[in-house]
Amino acid sequence: MGDRTEVEIRSITEEEVEDFMVAGARGFGIDRTLNEGDGDRFLSVNALEATMIARDRGHIVATFGSYDLDLTVPGGESVTAAGTSHVTVHPTHRRQGILTEMMTRHLNQAIERGQPMAALWSSEDRIYQRFGYGQACSGLAIDIPANTVTLPSGPDDVTVHPLTTDEAAKAFPSVYEEVRLLRPGLLRRSEDWWELRVFLDAEHWRNGFSRLRYVSAERSGQPVGYIAYRQRDLGMDEEGITRIIEFIAVDDDVRRTLWHFITNIDLHRHVTWWNAPVDEPMLLEVDRFRSVKSHQVDTLWLRPLDVVRVLETRRYERDGSIVLGVDDPFLGRGGTFRLDVNSGIGTCRPSDEEPQVTMDISVLGRLYLGGHSAHRLARAALIKGSAEAVHTTDELFVTLSPPTCIEIF
Repeated sequence: MGDRTEVEIRSITEEEVEDFMVAGARGFGIDRTLNEGDGDRFLSVNALEATMIARDRGHIVATFGSYDLDLTVPGGESVTAAGTSHVTVHPTHRRQGILTEMMTRHLNQAIERGQPMAALWSSEDRIYQRFGYGQACSGLAIDIPANTVTLPSGPDDVTVHPLTTDEAAKAFPSVYEEVRLLRPGLLRRSEDWWELRVFLDAEHWRNGFSRLRYVSAERSGQPVGYIAYRQRDLGMDEEGITRIIEFIAVDDDVRRTLWHFITNIDLHRHVTWWNAPVDEPMLLEVDRFRSVKSHQVDTLWLRPLDVVRVLETRRYERDGSIVLGVDDPFLGRGGTFRLDVNSGIGTCRPSDEEPQVTMDISVLGRLYLGGHSAHRLARAALIKGSAEAVHTTDELFVTLSPPTCIEIF
């Protein structure tokens, strides 16, 4: 095991970007071969000062990074968030406090930069709760075996068309932005993010599948939805696979049109989608629902850093008041807060009142986007309070549309 006293933790320099990328990939068991320009592309979407390494005897033994994100919250507003990412610790240096020290620096830096929230996708479900992150969004992994189901087609006024990458880059952003404002959990995308995270079709992301294919749905000549997908040919004796990567539709007519298209591609009728919304209506429309295999997966995790600010940013579908006791043993950013909602707008302030419900900061992260029931969290002893107070909490935080996050970062 490495000697913890010899480990240096610090932000990276521009000269270390490529080494950081290789070391970070290695932490996930991937051999990364860099291409010309990869380092510059990395710097286009990653803040250099928020990207850290740990070195021991000249070797990078841990990595840690942060994206600057704008997260859509209930009501269509956005909250800025530190996108916790690139987190790895070499097996020789686990259990030596390196991750805890890097996480402390990361969250404090996010606070200094005015980011009231931190967000991540968790590679392991038991790592991040101790730092105050709570699982806020879920998705559905869907598998539709070939030639087993029939789905309704959309109306005649919605048509589908293949697009090149350049055509997709012009058509998709406006459609995505229209949907983003309506769906908590989606992230605002900059031009660099579209170019370098959505349309950059790196070979090491394909896992034996084809390049990305793009199809646009149009109504009256205007794009109203799209699918990005990959295909995998399995030979003459077996139906190929179509893997949905991104599926966006402005309404249900468009959604039905795109589902009908994607499940009827000759030779590739076995369709998978790893991260569909948990309320995907296709599961109710399909003629043989037992043939569709699905299970829930956790996606976005949230870590509130400024309770007042995040609670005042989102909107609420019901009015009411609650006094929240929030415990934050890792950072000490908790306390007692009174939330008053009038006409859907929340006003929050620190309070010296007796809390009506109490919870860990990670549980507030679970509640924040409306993806979890306060009743269920109380049954699991993650929220404590009277039945009436728990009911009020549930009424305030629940949303008609559950959150979804399609952005893996």
